[in-house]
Amino acid sequence: MILIVGTLVGLYHLRLALKTMFVFVNDTTVFQWLFILCGPLLTLPIVLMAFRSMKISGFILIFSAVVSSIFYTLLFPNDLMFINFYIVLGKYCGLSFLLGMIMISVGQKNEK
Repeated sequence: MILIVGTLVGLYHLRLALKTMFVFVNDTTVFQWLFILCGPLLTLPIVLMAFRSMKISGFILIFSAVVSSIFYTLLFPNDLMFINFYIVLGKYCGLSFLLGMIMISVGQKNEK
């Protein structure tokens, strides 16, 4: 069940990432590219990797969510007080982080 939900979240993130990448212009900063490449664009391949090892995929999802949120914070350091900042972090990084936590707990239960 978690893999089905993870695949749907991965497809959602892939759609958001591809839409965002097509909006980028020539003066786009490196942090914007790294935010998308380390976060939403990696969700689906990592979830598909979970069919082999769910626990390792969970750790990688958490790591990519944390790295992506760091790049987003570096991208918009002055927007920490605005609610839109936290909505974007929740939509992109929060879902991956939560999915990673669930995968780790399910993976530990499956090992026992």
